[in-house]
Formats: sequence, C-alpha cells, structure tokens
Amino acid sequence: MPSDDDAEIRAVLLLAAFLADEGELTDYDRVYTRDATWSAGGTTQTGLEAIIAASQGRRDSGLTGAGSHNRHVTMPVSVTIDHDQAEAVSYFMFVTSTNATPQIKMFSTYRDKLRRTENGWRITERVNRPG
Repeated sequence: MPSDDDAEIRAVLLLAAFLADEGELTDYDRVYTRDATWSAGGTTQTGLEAIIAASQGRRDSGLTGAGSHNRHVTMPVSVTIDHDQAEAVSYFMFVTSTNATPQIKMFSTYRDKLRRTENGWRITERVNRPG
C-alpha cells in the first residue's frame, strides 16, 4: 500500500495535468515551488511566473485549456522518497480531438524532482523527454 507521501505526490502530478487543461493557472502554486524549472523541447522556464506564462501562451494559441478538446494524461509509474525530497517518473500523453476521435499527439516521460514544503509536496524540477 502506498504511503501518504506517495499518494500526495501522485496527486500533485495528476493535478498538474488537470490545471493545464481546465484549472486556473494561478493554482500552479499548488503544484510547483516558486523557483521550479520546467524543461521540454530544448527550452526551460525558470520560476513559477515563467511556467504560468508559458502555459498561458499555450492557452492563448488554443493548444490547451477549456474548449481546446485537448488533454494532458499523466501516469505516474515510480515515486522514490528520501525524507523531504522525492523523485518521480511518469508517462505522459498529449491527446487531441477528445470531442471526436481522440489522437495521441505526444508520448513522453516526465522526470520530476519534488520537495516537501509547509504546504505539501511541490515539483521543483520537471523535465519532459520524448519517447
């Protein structure tokens, strides 16, 4: 049976996907630390504000967010906890056309580092690698 920490970490990873699709981006503080980094496709956002701005840009383009009919699907497969630090590996799919015939447009692996904060577990580093 997973520990409470394991369950909380998995919930944070899933919440990140939901917030990208439907939630308020200002709620990313429930997922990321203020100094977090998010890397994918050769770019890195540093800091919570930069992560929010990049997500807002994807929403503004119609790629993500309510009404886009696209979804982030995260499947945590491994969580390793060492006191107040943790690492997680998740499979990730970006699914488009969810209102018609869904298509997997991206399959990748998230490698996350997390830290226990006074408000619970938060991602300090997220790296998205294709494949």
